[in-house]
Amino acid sequence: MKRTKVLALVVVIVMLAAVFAACSTPAAEGPASEAPASEAPASEAPAEEPATEAPATEAPAEEPAGEASGAYNFVYLSPNHANPFWQMVAAGVEETAAAMGSKVTISDAQDDPAKQISQAEDALLNNPDVVFLSPFETDTGTAITELCNAANVPIFILDTGSEADYTCFITSDNKQGGRVAGDFLLANTDDSRNVAELQGLIGRVVPAQRGVGFNEVMSENDVEVKYVQPADFNREKGMSLMENFLTTDPEINAVFCWNDEMALGAKEAIAARGLTDKILLVGFDATDEAVQAVIDGQMAATVAQNPYGFGQQGVELAYKFLAGEEIEKDVLIECKVIDASNAQAYLDGTL
Repeated sequence: MKRTKVLALVVVIVMLAAVFAACSTPAAEGPASEAPASEAPASEAPAEEPATEAPATEAPAEEPAGEASGAYNFVYLSPNHANPFWQMVAAGVEETAAAMGSKVTISDAQDDPAKQISQAEDALLNNPDVVFLSPFETDTGTAITELCNAANVPIFILDTGSEADYTCFITSDNKQGGRVAGDFLLANTDDSRNVAELQGLIGRVVPAQRGVGFNEVMSENDVEVKYVQPADFNREKGMSLMENFLTTDPEINAVFCWNDEMALGAKEAIAARGLTDKILLVGFDATDEAVQAVIDGQMAATVAQNPYGFGQQGVELAYKFLAGEEIEKDVLIECKVIDASNAQAYLDGTL
């Protein structure tokens, strides 16, 4: 009996030991199975980093597209692209814009004001950033300026002028240029001077100031300008008119032309009569051909007004305007006489 009790007690002890062993096994494995959960914060940390970089990647989007790339869409409306003067203005616009990353579309009105207005209307359909305009004459400039204002497109007038509210007007001091031409003529002729003047297109207010300045100097010195007629800034007309003047009065010995194209035409008429050494011929614009004629002794002088600079300054000022900077509304470029003493340096670009 006693032996039976002892055996039963041993069985109970063994069973209790088994129960304790079973309970202790899950408790030991619990932390091991949960270990990956403790690593979760470490694996999620990189996912939070892009949020800190977001402002840096968004910053460029706040800059205006034009300023960021330096690229704008410009238009230049030329009155006559066959004229060397307007070619130089166009080169100033186109080359400066290209160097700054912009594109320029050039239109040639071929001395037709209605065509130039139509070209402006077509150009505005493409929403240019700026219109650069050298108008055929002031009325055309006024009409095109009003079109640009209605389209809310900035307009930069490069010579000739406009009576409407333009953004900027760049031109030579034409009156001052006419005066220095007059001073040169007086300084290089004597009291026997017999003067003729070839005018440009009547109605072009700004270049007409060349005649105003020239005639002021003549009047102040009691010199009569006996022969005055327009040759419309045209070489062939300049030659024809000079032939007529010389037929009327072979004693003409001094001539002022409002531009070099007329002066180069007059030069041919003068040379045909063998009078190159007897007539002092002064032009205006300092085109390469005219400056070379000065070097060759076929013209006495021309007046430089830096047409390339019109285009160059126009583009530079347009960039400032588009960047929100304040710019000067009216820009005058001073003229200077180019004669035998400085013509080669001017042509070489060292003056």
